[in-house]
Order: sequence, then C-alpha cells, then structure tokens
Amino acid sequence: MRLIFFFILISPFFLSGILIDEKLSQAIHFNSHEENLVGYISIEKDRPIDQTTFVFVQFALKDFVRKKVRCIILHLDTPGGEVFAAQKIATLLQEVDTQEKIPVIAYIDKWAISAGAMLAYSCRFIAINQGSSMGAAQPVVLSEGTMREAGEKMTSALRSEFYNLALFYHRNPLLAEAMVDKDLILVERDQTVVSLKGEEEIRQSDILISNKGKLLTLNSEQLAHYKVGDIFFTSQPVLAISSAEKEKGSWPLKKTIFVTDSFFRQYSEAKMITYQDWKITLFSFLSHPAVMSILLGLMLVCFYIEFHTPGFGVMGSLGIFALSLILLSSFVVYTVHWLEVMILLIGLLLLAIELWIIPGFGLIGVLGGGLTLAGLILVMLPHIGAWEIPYHPLTLKSMHLFSIFGWILVTIVISLIMMWLLSRYGMKKLHIYRRLISQKEQEGYKAGPTVFPSKGETGIAITPLMPSGKIEIQGAIFHATTQIGFIDKGKTIIIVAVIGNKIIVSEL
Repeated sequence: MRLIFFFILISPFFLSGILIDEKLSQAIHFNSHEENLVGYISIEKDRPIDQTTFVFVQFALKDFVRKKVRCIILHLDTPGGEVFAAQKIATLLQEVDTQEKIPVIAYIDKWAISAGAMLAYSCRFIAINQGSSMGAAQPVVLSEGTMREAGEKMTSALRSEFYNLALFYHRNPLLAEAMVDKDLILVERDQTVVSLKGEEEIRQSDILISNKGKLLTLNSEQLAHYKVGDIFFTSQPVLAISSAEKEKGSWPLKKTIFVTDSFFRQYSEAKMITYQDWKITLFSFLSHPAVMSILLGLMLVCFYIEFHTPGFGVMGSLGIFALSLILLSSFVVYTVHWLEVMILLIGLLLLAIELWIIPGFGLIGVLGGGLTLAGLILVMLPHIGAWEIPYHPLTLKSMHLFSIFGWILVTIVISLIMMWLLSRYGMKKLHIYRRLISQKEQEGYKAGPTVFPSKGETGIAITPLMPSGKIEIQGAIFHATTQIGFIDKGKTIIIVAVIGNKIIVSEL
C-alpha cells in the first residue's frame, strides 16, 4: 500500500516529464549524425529591452536561420524595458517558430519581469529554475522626471497583448492578464483558475492567486503548478564555460544547465552559438526616435541654408549625410517600404525641377516639398505594413506611432523657428555666405536707378546663380533666377522675363 501511495504521489510529475519530452522531441529535431547547432540569445540586466535589443535580436535570428539551428534558447534575467520594443521582439520570436520551424525556449534565470514576461510568453517553451520569477508587467510612463503608472488605454492594450500571447501557446490567459491589471482578482477553485468580480466572491476553499490592487508575479512553484513553465531545472553543477569560448561565441550544450534535462542530455555535444557584430550598436543608435528626429532637423536646416547661399558647400553635404543616415537606419530595421522611398525620390525630383529648370517657385515646388516631407515622415515611422495605418487608439502600435509623430512634429516646428531666425538675423553673418556674396553688396552699395529692370536689359552676375543669386544692372543690385542651368560669377546676363517681382535671366 505504501508503494502504491508513493507511485500515486509522484505520477503527475513523472507523467508531466514524459509529456514535455514528447513535445520537445516533436518540435526540436536533433540529428545524431549531423552537427547540431543551438542559437543562444541573452537578455540580462546589463541589456535593457529597447530598440537596441530589438535590432540585436533581429540580426541574431536572421543569422540563426541562415545557419539552420535546431532551436533557439532565449536567456532571460531582466527587469523589463520598452513595451513596443518587446512587442516587436515577441513578433520576431513567434515568426521564427511558425514560419522557419525553429522553436524558441525562454529560460527564466531569476527574472522575467514586465517586458521580460512578454518575451517569455512569446516562446513555445518556458524553462525555469528554483529562483525564477515572472510577471509584474503593468506599463509605466515617464512624466515630469518620475515614473508613473500608464493610463487605462495603455494598460488595456497591454492586457490584451498578454492575453493573446498566452493563448498562442495554450497557456492560461487569465494569469497573463493579472500580470498587467492589478484590479484583477484570481483564485484557484476546484483546480481551475477563476476570475472574480469582487473580493466578496472569494470562498473559504479558494486558493488566492492574485488579489485586488496587486500585480501578479509567479514564483517557480507557481510557474510549474499552473503550467506556465514547461521545463524545470534543479540546481546541479555543470562545467564552466571558458573565457575563450565566450569570446568565440561557441560552447557545447553540456556546459549549460540544459544538460540536466532528460531530453537535452541526449544531445549534450550540440554546439551553442551566439551572434556578435559591432555594427549593431551603431544601427541601434541611429534608429532611436530622438536621434532620427535630430537628423531630420539637421537636414532641414542645412538644406535651407544651402538653398539660400550660392554654390554647393558644407551645409549641402551635411544635409545629404543626415538624409543618408535616416535612410540607412530605416532600412536596417526594416521600417521602409519601396513605396515610401519612391515618394521621397519623386518629391526630391520635383524640387530639383523647380529649382534648376522651371524659373521661380510655384506649384511644382510646393508639391515637391510636400512629397519630400511626407516621404521622410513615412521612412521614419515604425513598420506598419503597406498603408496599414493603425487608427485604433488602444493598440500598442498606435501609441508608439503617435509618439513618433510627436517627435517629428516638434522637430519640424523647431527647424522652422531656426530657419526664420536664420533668415532674419543670422544668414548674412554666416562666414560661408559672406565669403560668396559680392564685396559691393557687403559694403551696402545702393547706387543706380530705382526703376525695376525690364526684359532685354543686360548686366553682370555678381554672385554665382545656382539657380538664384545677385545681378547688377546699371549700378543697381537685384535678385534673379536663371532660366535654366547655372551661371558663374562675372558672366554677362540678359533678362529674358520679368514675372511680378521675379527676374528671370540667361547668360548672354
């Protein structure tokens, strides 16, 4: 009878181990006759979950797919980070599983808190140890220098996100919701997780899981009991990974805690590999919304100065450099569609036609400027699909989209103010401007007739006309635009048209 009782006691754990081994063998296809590679990504306390992490994970997953790894281990020991970055990483992890058939195992080594819990839920398997904790995912925002709880819209969106992630791999969605919503009351009743409307509904026989006013954080025992965790590691010594192996980014599976699991023990000679690339830091820095907004403002101001000074110099080069960095960072994180690039190029082409072919600045110039600005804004926005604008205000993608719009709007306003200040006070004080305009104008030469010149009169270009600049006719200085092409300083010009107060000239 004692023996029978013992087997009854251990049978749930024994059967659970058999079932998870069967699930692992169905999902992970090791081959004893080939080299077995296992991708390894570590997100720990020294790597907060942000745009940098997203770019790193994106490149790492692409590298693992190319190398045909058998599975991917996501090592988590993180207090969280940015919600939208975590959501994008979660999407990548699900895609590599469902589309590339490479399962991902989240190993919670101590903490998977906040955004870390979202990443854990996005993996097919979750491995835990005796010190694992997962939950406490209520969103917070930075307001007036302090962190505060996000509003109901953000909480509702994140709650829905956690619910869907939990359902994706058949985990209890109520537990996931309670990690986000502190007003949710959960109890275990008759071995089932039940959500209650109020504390008065709690029965004496219920096991309280999450009370009102507290976010749910599951410890290792709860993670195993409620089947959030699939693989449980006990504390057992393993071989140490050498510094040379860490530097190389490759070591055998037997030097990890996974060798203590019955399924992975069969493939202890499998090779763990990491992804290492110095360019990731640069690309991640450039793709930050604040950095991209600064580049946008720099580009606008530099092009403004360049268009109002003869020739092509330092400011034009800086503007092109800033535009190149914006496009580079957008292409790296796949936020660009070719349609957006075409809009930007068409806008630039119309601006070029207006400036260098058609005299004056009219409808084509306005249209070109509008398309250029629209193309830049679309390039800087996160990947939302081909015109798949998320109008719904409760989605995380919408909230991130609106924050990017905020950055861009503030940048454009500041840039316009700087342009106005430059045009009113600063342009003539710029060294490059003073060096290129004629000495006669710097001295304030105003002699000559005050009558506006007419068609057919001739004069001298006292600055380069590229396509606009200064001309002198009968001792008076006027602003003029070329009919086509450029005219060098000192060339004789003839007025071919006068449209209002605009003088159109051609080289004689």
